Amino acid sequence: MSGQNKRLDEEVQIEQPQEYMSTTEAAEYLRVSKAFLDERRYLGADGPPFLRLGGRRIVYRKVDIDRWAARCRVDPGQYGEE
Repeated sequence: MSGQNKRLDEEVQIEQPQEYMSTTEAAEYLRVSKAFLDERRYLGADGPPFLRLGGRRIVYRKVDIDRWAARCRVDPGQYGEE
């Protein structure tokens, strides 16, 4: 490889590919039922963001699932006895 090509390769930043999951895979990853995710989508309730491809195919990006799950985090000290 010539020095010029090597420099070009080093300058180009290759973005990591997105990890996409089906509804079943996303449910397994979150350890919830597929029905839970289906219901969240159908009702427009708080659930992880998803993409609709080709009109019917639903996929979830792992990064979106992780961000959504982080927003669902509850600190035990947040709920004191009344």
